[in-house]
Amino acid sequence: MDRQTNRSEHKRSTATRLIDGGALLLVSLGLAGCMFHGSTPDIRVPERFTSNNQTQREVDLAQNPWWENLGSKELNSLVQEGLERNKQLSLAIKNVELAQASLETIKLGWIPSVNLLAGRASGNTTTFVSNLPIPVTSSTGFLAFIPSFLANIIQLPNQIKGASKNVEASAADYLSVRTSISAQIVSAYAVLLASHEEERGLKDLKADLQSRVNTSRAMAVKGLTSQTALNDMESEMHKLESQIAQNKANQVSAKNAVLILLGRSIGPFDIQGRFSDLKIEQAAPGNTPASVINSRPDVAAARAKIDAADYGISAAASMIAPEINLTYVGTNINTTTNGSGGNTNANMRSAVALIALNPQVIGYINTSNKRYDAALIQYVEVVDNALREIDNALVDFEANNQKLKFEERSLMNTEVNTGTFDAMLQKGLISQSQYLELKAKLYLANIAILQTKTQTLIAYSKLYQNMGGGASFNEKQYSIQKQLVKSTQPNED
Repeated sequence: MDRQTNRSEHKRSTATRLIDGGALLLVSLGLAGCMFHGSTPDIRVPERFTSNNQTQREVDLAQNPWWENLGSKELNSLVQEGLERNKQLSLAIKNVELAQASLETIKLGWIPSVNLLAGRASGNTTTFVSNLPIPVTSSTGFLAFIPSFLANIIQLPNQIKGASKNVEASAADYLSVRTSISAQIVSAYAVLLASHEEERGLKDLKADLQSRVNTSRAMAVKGLTSQTALNDMESEMHKLESQIAQNKANQVSAKNAVLILLGRSIGPFDIQGRFSDLKIEQAAPGNTPASVINSRPDVAAARAKIDAADYGISAAASMIAPEINLTYVGTNINTTTNGSGGNTNANMRSAVALIALNPQVIGYINTSNKRYDAALIQYVEVVDNALREIDNALVDFEANNQKLKFEERSLMNTEVNTGTFDAMLQKGLISQSQYLELKAKLYLANIAILQTKTQTLIAYSKLYQNMGGGASFNEKQYSIQKQLVKSTQPNED
């Protein structure tokens, strides 16, 4: 790939040299554990996004509770509840715990194993118990204590470091889920409030339209208006009924979405807030592409997977390093010879360094290299997708925000005109039916504002989700900086 460093080729050539030219002995001396770790592909990150967001100040995205900018205490409470009880987050935490358990299992490789051996033998010849010659002429009872330590002292540290990186990747995935959950709660909550607000507007519009239909029907009976005009108004009523039904479906879907995101069961949901309470007064943060990439959780996860694969190569190459086997056997033997009893202690110690030249190691190293190359490609793809998603989200939010401002100005003009029409109605200059027809434009303008503001709030949520906003806010165990997930727990490596 033309967008990554030659690190992959360097790693491959390193592993190849470990196999060719008699270099296996170098691995035995420990050079397999001395490879360089921590690099990532060199990706050209643009200096700025398409949208000129850098007129605004930068924020600490991972620690920023961006939903609080909307000014709703109820929403803040719901987001906090979701971050504590959401089922997807619970599953993500279990995945971290699973990776941590795997790490702890590998660490146990440093602890010697212990075997206890006990038994009884009889005969008139020499018996060998765990390689200890025991003369037996009648019967013998024995007890053996056998601790042993067997480990590849070069491979094991690399396996531990690789497993640690897998824990970091799982933690980054967990933080990524947190950003997604908070954004989804904000979006679903905004849709729910907007649907309630739209429901009230549609009911008022229906009441006015029904009044116009009744008037038109009465006039049609007297021949004062055409049947065509009446048919047109009835068609408007049918369309309005359809819009009301769709709004009801959207309302139920949004309610259920909020409940599931909160970790609750489907059922009634009493909300106190109003759509007008949500204020979009904050512009997009002024973070640069490099700044956003450094705090986006999925990028941190992809980087950790590169490092895990890197250590995997070292661990595979270390399979041909010496394997140390330390054993101690201590026994207590009770014997009976011609009716006379005796007690004997016997001890044995052994220390063995074994080098196994297994041809399959070549395949293991090659497989580890392929896994590393795949991790590099995945990292580049994650960064590319992140930059694309953020750039699109910035432009989308800006477009919706501008559209909202223009429609709010248009609504102000419609409200002024409605006031004028109300005065004309009071003076008898226009009929009640004409006034209601003109007033319908105000209802429709309000509904259009609701829909545009909802889309703007969704775009705002999507923007912060793509930027990794709030990933580690109020998270007591993990933080993210410079594409690395840090744990507040003591490092036991």
